[in-house]
Amino acid sequence: MIIVSILITNQGAAEVRTFLAQPGKSVQINGRILTDADTFINELQGSLQPFAFNLGHHSHPTLALRATFTSDGRQLTLVLARDSSDPDEYWVFYPAYGVTIAHVRTSSLDKY
Repeated sequence: MIIVSILITNQGAAEVRTFLAQPGKSVQINGRILTDADTFINELQGSLQPFAFNLGHHSHPTLALRATFTSDGRQLTLVLARDSSDPDEYWVFYPAYGVTIAHVRTSSLDKY
């Protein structure tokens, strides 16, 4: 079961990486334009590396934000949930696959 979870997670992360590599993206967080989108996208891309199942995470997601990325008329939606222990860490949930695909550290979302 863990192997299947890792495969699904890695496939979801690969789809998101491909979308984020496209030029001319805009980002909305809960319907509000993210003004520092380039920095956030770079941080997110850096966190989307294939990874193995992490047994050492002892915190949990809290406040959830909806991130909508738009490029060339296409949209991608992720749910970003602030970590219970670290306010600069967000759990990245990909609803299309129903899995958490990464954890990203950023201060770009502090005002949300």
